[in-house]
Amino acid sequence: MSKDEAKSVIEQTCNKVCSGCSNIQACWQYYYSQTNHMLNEVKNIILKKGKIVESEIKGFKFTCLKSKEFITIVNELLESLKFSKLVKSENSFKEEAFKNQIELLKDIVVDAAKMVEKNFKQDRGTAREIELELYRFGYDVENVEFIEAENYFQVKIDLKDGFKSPRKKEIEEIVKSVVGCEVEVVSEVPKHAGGYQICLLKKPNIKVDYAIFSKSKENVNGDRVCFLQLKDGKFLACISDGMGTGRIASENSFIVIDALKKFTNLGFDRKVAIKFINSLLAMKNLEGFASVDIVCIDRFKLTCEFLKAGAI
Repeated sequence: MSKDEAKSVIEQTCNKVCSGCSNIQACWQYYYSQTNHMLNEVKNIILKKGKIVESEIKGFKFTCLKSKEFITIVNELLESLKFSKLVKSENSFKEEAFKNQIELLKDIVVDAAKMVEKNFKQDRGTAREIELELYRFGYDVENVEFIEAENYFQVKIDLKDGFKSPRKKEIEEIVKSVVGCEVEVVSEVPKHAGGYQICLLKKPNIKVDYAIFSKSKENVNGDRVCFLQLKDGKFLACISDGMGTGRIASENSFIVIDALKKFTNLGFDRKVAIKFINSLLAMKNLEGFASVDIVCIDRFKLTCEFLKAGAI
């Protein structure tokens, strides 16, 4: 692993963990030098061992209020980087075929997302009310969108890079006071140019809980799972089974799960899911492939759908 890769992992983790932390001003203003020094020590551990263990960062663990969350996210990013490198190391024929499939799938998903958006209705009056309330509470607002669909609504808030960092519960209460019903934050993403993009959703009728249990005792598991809270209120869970065992099986299932996560951010529905996954798994005539099982729960309509692709 290069120094730039380790630095990037730490920066991504800080963007996720530090936003909304009550101690952010102390760490990044009053004790900036100390914080920077500890993060450099963490980077050196990553470069040496490829992961972080709590026992090796006692000073950081004592200082950071979210040290456990920090360690978890760093190790997840390191694992993702590791498998991304494994994918790139495959022979050029398989890599080129995979890229072609991804480009095809991007077109499918983007077109589908655009068609879905045409059915949405924007309420600029409500958006303006939310914007004014956010200003009143000290937020530097760049833009607010209030989008109505058949069974729910979305609120998209773009905040400028101001002094006040977003507080999830406070923003939920502000939006609730305007729309008159319960809402929940479904995403809070730092923007590259500074500031945050926050997406809220009308609170669905049900809450979905889940758990993971691994039967395999191997160091590298060929199965991978993911759980995604979609911005339209749906909850998606999937498991990908890489054919074979060990590293190759793990790599194949990682490709499917990683692609699914990325395309989901574009907003595809169940009809597009089958097309894109089947297209991806059409590569099975190459060295290896994976099957995938998906369950999609609509938390507003209280319906559940099952999708399957890649099975023999």
